[in-house]
Formats: sequence, C-alpha cells, structure tokens
Amino acid sequence: MKKRKMRIGFLWLSSFVLIMFFAHAAEAIPLLISATKTVTLGGLTFDDDDLVVYDTDTETATLFFDGSAFFGHNENIDGVAYLDDDSIVLSTKSSAQIGSLSFNDEDIVRIDLTSPTTGTASLYFDGSEYFDKNEDIDAVTVLSNGNILLSTKNRATIGDLTFYKDDLVVFDPTSGTASLFFDGSEFFGGDGWDHDGKNNIDAVSVIDSDTIVISTAKRARIGDFIFNDEDLIRIDLSSPTEGIATMYFDGSEHFDAAHRADIDAVAIAFVGGGPIPEPATIALLGIGLVGLGGAAVRRRFRPRIKDKC
Repeated sequence: MKKRKMRIGFLWLSSFVLIMFFAHAAEAIPLLISATKTVTLGGLTFDDDDLVVYDTDTETATLFFDGSAFFGHNENIDGVAYLDDDSIVLSTKSSAQIGSLSFNDEDIVRIDLTSPTTGTASLYFDGSEYFDKNEDIDAVTVLSNGNILLSTKNRATIGDLTFYKDDLVVFDPTSGTASLFFDGSEFFGGDGWDHDGKNNIDAVSVIDSDTIVISTAKRARIGDFIFNDEDLIRIDLSSPTEGIATMYFDGSEHFDAAHRADIDAVAIAFVGGGPIPEPATIALLGIGLVGLGGAAVRRRFRPRIKDKC
C-alpha cells in the first residue's frame, strides 16, 4: 500500500511540475520589436532602424539587429517577420541600401544573420512586380505556406485586389493572387475613426491561422476597445469581418514613460524551429498530462474481478 501511494504521489507531482513548467513558458513569449523613433524598453535604448527581442516575462530586451551596422544611414524598419531562428524579412519606410543591395519601401528584404551586426541581405519580394504603382509596405509577416500577409501605408492594389491601409491581405507570389484577410472597415469605425481615415495597421504578426497581433499608427478603437500605437492587440478572427480584440501587450507598462513609443514592426519570436504554442494549447497539454497520469493510476490499481465461471 505504501508503494502504491508513493507511485500515485510521484505521478501527480510529475504532472504538476510539467504544468507549472509549460505555464511559465506560456508567459515568457519573446517579441521582436521596432519603433518609429528612439525609445527605451527593458533597459535597452534603441533606434528606429534596430530590432530588439523583448522578453515579457523577465522584462528585458536584447539587440537582435543593429541597423547602424547594416544601413548606409539611418532608416526606419516598418515591417518584420521571422523565417527561422537566424533569418528575417524586413521592409523600410523609404528606399534604403544594405551593402550592395538597394531596395524600395514596396520591397521585402531577407536578412540571414550571423550576429546582430553581421549578415547577408537579398531581395525576397520585389514590389515593383506586383503593385500597380509604388507603395510602402508597413506591416508584413510570412505564412508557413510561403504566402505573404501585408498591409500598406496607403490604399493599394495587388493581385487585382484593392485594399486600404487598415486592411490586411494575403498575397500568393506564385499565382499572383490576393485575398482579403482582415477587413478594417468592419472592425475600426464610429465617432471619427473612419475606414480609410485615421486607422493604419503598421505592424502584424501571426499566432495561428485565425489569430493575429497588430499595432496601429495612431490611437484606435475596435468596438468599445480603445488602444494606443504603443500597444499590441490580439484579434481572434472568425472571418475577415468578424472577431474579438483583446490587449496582448500594453506598451504603457513596458516602455520608458519618458519616451512614448509607436510600435511599427513586430514578430512573435521564433523558437525551436516552429511557432510558439498558444497559452491555451499549453494549458490543454498540461491537462492532458494530468489525465494520462490519472489514467495510469486507474489502470494500475483497478480492482481485479475474479472469473465466476
């Protein structure tokens, strides 16, 4: 009996430890961030051509991409996405140059990093081949199938689809087709917060196929939910026109109050070769472990029924 109790206690303790581990991991979701001007986050001061990784758990920031070591002069990174642990794509607010590569604000550039100050740049997306005129990509992420989720600073047309600066579209470079992913006119609006008016999505990242994180260039409102340009907003979509918005990252709690920030590029940090599991997924995993532990206990100590025949 004593050994049985010890085994039961061990199984439950193991499950509890695993739940605590995964719950802690769910809290520590690092963010890759850039801002429109020099700001301080997690004790680190950086410029608009830099990218920093911010750990929301420890509230510390580290330099991931040192713009001064890559660009010929100061630029403003206004879009970023992970490809893998050491490779990113980015877009800039204006025409820029990295080494011998010159590119425009409608282009997306791939950077393969060897350190925060060294790496190679190559053209990932040539906007002149797809947009009907010069545009400024100011929010971008690359989906797992290679399609590009993007927004532009102004009204634009790509793949025969015309969209606004508060919309997000998915573009397939292979077929040259585009579809509306997020219809800003259905989310932003009312009391002067007009569609194609004051709202501009200037940062986006993806949690899963139906969940995104965005930031806007100015203070904005979705329903009764009001947020600022230093915040990151999670939107759980049920369709391009419907979804629920909640606070994902409250900038007022993290940025130095002396330097009000405007996040204009964000990527959910790439860890271990794949997307970070959502907190809900991690919680379900922990519950599953408890269930497995309980099932193992029940199987081991199920009363034996003697054959009456």
